[in-house]
Amino acid sequence: MTGRILRQLPLPIWPGVGAAALTLGLFCPGLVPAALAKGLEDVYSAPLAVPPSSPKTSVSVHGRIFGRPFTADDACINSCSLILKQNHKIYCKVVINFLAMQTVPIEREYFSRGKVQPRIEISQRLKNNEKVREQAFEAGKQNNPYALHVKFGPRFRGSKPDTTTGAINLRFADGDYLEGSFVARQVPRIIWDDQSIVD
Repeated sequence: MTGRILRQLPLPIWPGVGAAALTLGLFCPGLVPAALAKGLEDVYSAPLAVPPSSPKTSVSVHGRIFGRPFTADDACINSCSLILKQNHKIYCKVVINFLAMQTVPIEREYFSRGKVQPRIEISQRLKNNEKVREQAFEAGKQNNPYALHVKFGPRFRGSKPDTTTGAINLRFADGDYLEGSFVARQVPRIIWDDQSIVD
């Protein structure tokens, strides 16, 4: 029930009314007005548009992370994770880790519900000489819940590297969010990342 309430909260109301509804939903589920839950159902079920398969990578994902604007420069995918990263102006990496589910749900549509849910891992630094801020989010946790809707298209094979299309809508309890579409390049599970900012 908690995951469903989280997914129903649209971005515009999260900072104010949404935060109050979220608190009620987490600790007193029976106190969330039925009319509010019903009104949010349309947001929860909103469709995602996945780009056509392509050998050429591209990314059009934006949002706000740790209260700062986020525009992805790169999208990668491996056997267990989707990785969205920004290196210009600030460094910020968002990893949707599906390891608990054993694999990325290629050619499937996924909602953050049920007993097994992905882990969201965020790394951010504002200057190259600053320490990287890191935080992990797990759906259903009272201190840092999220709502995730992601849809993956088929893998395009034959290009170097292979690519996978997809679209994402991710919301956090504090109002941070990510949304957009991508053609992600296939990468190994472990890759080098110097976490640097490029001006």
